[in-house]
Amino acid sequence: RVYPMLPAIADALQSWRLTAPRNSAGLVWPTSDGRPRSKQDDLDEWHALQAKADVHHPAGRPYHVHECRNVTATELRNIGADDMVITSLLGHTSIGTSRGYMSIDREAKMQVLEAVGRRLQIG
Repeated sequence: RVYPMLPAIADALQSWRLTAPRNSAGLVWPTSDGRPRSKQDDLDEWHALQAKADVHHPAGRPYHVHECRNVTATELRNIGADDMVITSLLGHTSIGTSRGYMSIDREAKMQVLEAVGRRLQIG
């Protein structure tokens, strides 16, 4: 898949290319000696980044990489992105699959309950 990129992200990646370790394979995130990173290297860095940012799952563990899809799906829905755009960005074949990754926050639920309460003249 080909994704569009915000200019600020493209600029950051271009800057990184100037300082990234040299490698013959054109890797974006090679090890310091230019070799491909292992799956474990990526996971270790993902966990270290979360620790540095003091971000963790409510259960106390680091978030799994796959859980980013939930945040992405939810935020795309929250800003009103078209179903086809959401499906395309997440790499799914249907919006039904994408919806499985969406969460509803407490505030959105409360707004709906308050609207129903007003309609039923409750409280």
